[in-house]
Amino acid sequence: MVRLHQNILIKANKEIVWSFMSDFSRSLSYNRFHSEIEIPNTITLKIGDSFTIQHRFLFLKHQMTVSLLNWTPKDSFTLAESEVKGKFCFNHKITFVIHEKGEATNLQNLLEGSSGNSMIDILWKPFVKVAMIEELMRIKTAIESSVTTHSQSFEPI
Repeated sequence: MVRLHQNILIKANKEIVWSFMSDFSRSLSYNRFHSEIEIPNTITLKIGDSFTIQHRFLFLKHQMTVSLLNWTPKDSFTLAESEVKGKFCFNHKITFVIHEKGEATNLQNLLEGSSGNSMIDILWKPFVKVAMIEELMRIKTAIESSVTTHSQSFEPI
């Protein structure tokens, strides 16, 4: 079993971070293992909704079903990613938790999963940890670069 936890502080308010994170086609695309995200137009973002993600690992593609396990608007959500068609893969769940910290927002990413083989889990853990850190850094960069500051005033020369 692999259990990982990472935090990142984002210079944006909680509503902006939530808006970004709750758009799964955008927020989940920052994970290096997600090569294609297929979300049906009929998804309503309620517990039990599902969609598919194509994972890419070691030059192989693995289609996985993603199910919404928890949905607490503006605070957190949990997604379970599980194998499709009985193929070997890393079944896991990810939880994103959003906490306001002054004028910034703390984004937590919690991951728990297993391939079903403890030796493979031990080998995968460092790869998954690096991908998790990289994903949070990319999300932070995307959110912070899209936030415009209206408090600045510019005067012509």
